[in-house]
Amino acid sequence: MGFWAEWGQRAISGLLARWNLDGTGYTGIGGGTNAGVAIDRDLALTDATFYSCMNLIGGTIATLGFEVMQKNKNGSRVSVSDHPVNQVIAFEPTIHNTACEYWQKAIWDQELSGNAYALLSRDSRGELIGFVPWEPDRVTLNTDKPAAWRYQFRQPIGGGDWFPEKDSDGNCKVFHLRNVSIDGKFGIATPDLARQALGLSIATEKYGAMFFGKGGRVKDIFSVDAVPDKTQRDKFRQIFRESYGNADSFHEALLLEKGMKLEGKSGANPNEAQFLETQIQNAIRLCRFCGVPPTLVGILDRATYSNNEQLMLQFITLSLSNRIERIQQATRRALFTRDEKRKGLYIHSRILKLLRGDSAARSVYYKTMMSLGVMNAEEVRDLEDMPRIGTPEAEEYRRAQNIFGPDTPADAGAAAGADAGTQAAQDEIRRSTA
Repeated sequence: MGFWAEWGQRAISGLLARWNLDGTGYTGIGGGTNAGVAIDRDLALTDATFYSCMNLIGGTIATLGFEVMQKNKNGSRVSVSDHPVNQVIAFEPTIHNTACEYWQKAIWDQELSGNAYALLSRDSRGELIGFVPWEPDRVTLNTDKPAAWRYQFRQPIGGGDWFPEKDSDGNCKVFHLRNVSIDGKFGIATPDLARQALGLSIATEKYGAMFFGKGGRVKDIFSVDAVPDKTQRDKFRQIFRESYGNADSFHEALLLEKGMKLEGKSGANPNEAQFLETQIQNAIRLCRFCGVPPTLVGILDRATYSNNEQLMLQFITLSLSNRIERIQQATRRALFTRDEKRKGLYIHSRILKLLRGDSAARSVYYKTMMSLGVMNAEEVRDLEDMPRIGTPEAEEYRRAQNIFGPDTPADAGAAAGADAGTQAAQDEIRRSTA
């Protein structure tokens, strides 16, 4: 094989790996890092900080759940709990997984591989009955025809059927959830972007493990009067490892033979290498890649009570909200028919559950909203996961009497009408006496 042919094959293999099409993960071109560690998806998750970030993002969004809502022409929004799509996304997306399990896997595929795929299973009426998840590294996307994309899921033994993105009726057959994308076809894997930081973090952890595993010593340098042969070198190394080269024997005495001297050490100890500082700073760097405040993954050296609350709000509004919105739009595009979209059906996540605060703050909030007539008792109980009362009085929007006068909309309207009538009568009296 010629140079250019070999180089071209390597380049293509690297690009396929970057876009998760050859089964090797998202290691990027070459897959290596400056720290000498080749990163793949499984190795990335062994890093404690990165795993915590992924688990926090995926677990939080998955536990919030999704539901089908409908926006009416008057602007009101109602839950459509009996819709077939709602039964799938909220309770049983697949025959083997709960909603929480499926959505966390989909979010992890989106973050770790850049893309999450699933074949949409529908009944004879075209109604959605479930997802069939695909492993991202086995999916091939053909975009030769811009108006008719096709997906192939390769089986472990080879081969696989091609599926059009949409059927003849315009309904999606393949659910494709992308991470941030450059070309609009494939999402970019977060570990691919953070490859250098992950490589440094894993190399640092390996350095610490080997340092303490060898008794907390750096490499020793010995000198001898004569030139030892290979047998003598191997014998000394074996004796040193058995007597002084691991954590179980580091306290034992080492007997140096005649003419052998300990000259010094090679390498740096953890303090000289700024071991702890490197770990902390690199962990913060990984948090930046994932959009997670360091305090949420246990980095508390700069945390205070006041800024911790603000960082939590920042995490929800700037990090989680865009990920949730991406899922909501992707699911609406793929799961609903054209007629359902025209009727105002969409997918909604209960992200406001994360902003409720403590019981005292919620109590003040609910009291204010009810006094303004914005919320009723049933809506408050819904937000608190309490069963509904089921009476007409609980559904009334009552307004504080000291602010609006009468406390119900009907009474307020009557009072407003009476005041208008009184004012009109007074104006007529003034005109007649003028």
